[in-house]
Amino acid sequence: MPVITLSEAAFEELKLIAEPFVDTPESLVGRLIHEEVLRRGKELPDDEARKCNGGQIIKLDPDWPEDLTHTRLLSASLDGRPVHRPKWNGILHDLHVLGLKKLRSVDKLCAVSTANIRNGRYEDDGYKYVPDADLSIQSVGAKQAWDKILDLARALGVSVSLNFEWRDKDGAVHPGMRGQLEWSQA
Repeated sequence: MPVITLSEAAFEELKLIAEPFVDTPESLVGRLIHEEVLRRGKELPDDEARKCNGGQIIKLDPDWPEDLTHTRLLSASLDGRPVHRPKWNGILHDLHVLGLKKLRSVDKLCAVSTANIRNGRYEDDGYKYVPDADLSIQSVGAKQAWDKILDLARALGVSVSLNFEWRDKDGAVHPGMRGQLEWSQA
């Protein structure tokens, strides 16, 4: 097995993005490599593809997706543009920034969004500040995030494509398998 040596500085930065009580240095580096391979649209090695439901992707109905508990996004695009290091709530934030650019009004954006939004910086009660829009949006779970993403994408006429995997955890509908949610105007 190859050995990789990291500087203290690189190791400290790795710790900043690790999931406590979940990641080991190897699992974190492996996940980062895996995400970059997917982001670049590269084919996974055969043994990795077999681990992920035989290389199959479960395409979910955007209006009636299955339970998204214990999922993590692998790749995403909004309006045909890739999203760097996607997270469920991050996609929701990015879509609101895009919506503000399209609608040119916070009031119009709030009228078409189903997310809980506050003007300016507010970081209590689960709200996260989105500086590019000068809004704060309340964080939600994956299923609620998808519902809000879909509603806003439809209102804005923006295509959305998300590739994700269910984590190997109790309560995940399809542990270790991959799924896809997509919507675009017909």
